[in-house]
Amino acid sequence: MLNSANKRLLLSFLPIVLIIAFPLAMRKPAEAIDTEADQLVIVSPHNESIRYEFEQAFRKYYHEKTGRKVSIDWRATGGTSDIVRYINSAFTSNFKLYWTKELNQPWSDEVAAAFMNRKLKAADHPARKAFLESNRGIDIDIFFGGGQYDFNKQAQMGTIVPSGFRSRHPELFEGDDPILVENAVAKSGSTKTTAITAHASPPSASASTATERKNSGLTPTPSSPNGAPLATRVS
Repeated sequence: MLNSANKRLLLSFLPIVLIIAFPLAMRKPAEAIDTEADQLVIVSPHNESIRYEFEQAFRKYYHEKTGRKVSIDWRATGGTSDIVRYINSAFTSNFKLYWTKELNQPWSDEVAAAFMNRKLKAADHPARKAFLESNRGIDIDIFFGGGQYDFNKQAQMGTIVPSGFRSRHPELFEGDDPILVENAVAKSGSTKTTAITAHASPPSASASTATERKNSGLTPTPSSPNGAPLATRVS
């Protein structure tokens, strides 16, 4: 039997237990990835609520457009700066493997500094040329969020590529008062991205830079919160 002192001690811990247990009890169960659905890998600095809203809307949109299901694999590595560091590190690792194993070339500090150097053209260094002409990727389809500066910089480095958004939606750029305005182009070798600004707020796009990896059968929606770019890289 518990004496009165022990009962009071247990009761004093009850609020703490409730504070810990309540959020866990209300937490949504983890959703298993549907391996039969089309897979889309997204890295994003956005919080869980934003990711959830976009995922539900895009699943509905994608099914209406294609008749297929899509499963989104979110990669939350931190803020934009953390994501950029992750992307650069992953590309360095993958390109080093490609350079040394497939091209049988020696790796050096010079090669490491040159292959993603946005100030170099393809003709300026063999490693830069090999990287821009390769289809090396990091198995991420979309870099969702960030800002125009980061996307232009990544485009110049060659880590993101055009998505074909303008060719798919030319109507958004036409007329005397277009919804979207092309206002900047960043080029690097064979890689190019276009900065796009929303001139108005259409129901399906608040627009920005948009890129997607090569050989992807998916067509990402152009929507993005607060004008944050949608971007991706090669596979």
